[in-house]
Amino acid sequence: MAENTKAANNAAASDVDIGIITELLQKHKDLDIAITTPELDEEKQNYKKVVNWKTKPKLNGAAALNGKQLIIRNTDQYTEIDWDIFKHLTPAQVQFIKNKFPQTFEFGRDGKGHSLYKVKNIPKKPESTKRIELGEKGVLLEYRGKGSYSIFAGPLDKTSKATTTGKEITEIDYKYLKKLFNR
Repeated sequence: MAENTKAANNAAASDVDIGIITELLQKHKDLDIAITTPELDEEKQNYKKVVNWKTKPKLNGAAALNGKQLIIRNTDQYTEIDWDIFKHLTPAQVQFIKNKFPQTFEFGRDGKGHSLYKVKNIPKKPESTKRIELGEKGVLLEYRGKGSYSIFAGPLDKTSKATTTGKEITEIDYKYLKKLFNR
C-alpha cells in the first residue's frame, strides 16, 4: 500500500514539474531544456551523465516525463549556481550562504541544489564555468554557464529524482551575480 502511495506521489510530482516547466518555457523562450532517456552509469550508479547532451531534442512544451529526464543546457543568459555545499555543510550553514543570493527558481534533488538565474548586462566574454573547491572535499560551489548542463527533472539514481521549486526565474546583473559567487 505504501509503495502505491509513493508511486502516485512521484507521478503527481512529475505532472506538477511539467506544468511549471511548460509555464517557464512560455515565459522564457530562450530557456534551453532538452528531453532524454536516462542511461545508468554503472560505476557511479546514477543517471547524471548524459551522453551527447548537446544534440538532445529541445523540449517543445508540455510532455509527460514517463521515465524520461529533462536537462537544462546553460547559456550566457541562463546560468545556475550548483550548491554542492549541501554535501559538506549543515542545512543551516547552507541556508545562511544561500540567503546572500536573491531567491530564484530552483531544481535538483528535493527541488534544491541548483539556483537558476536570468543574467543581464552580459560582457562580451562571460565566464562559462567556475568552481570553488576545498582540497580533497572537491567542489563546494559551481557557477555553470554556457557549455554545461544539469539534470533539471527526472531520475538522478534508482531511488531519487530531480524536481523543481518555484515559478519565477530572477533576473540579475552579471557582475553582481559573479560578485556574490566570488564572495
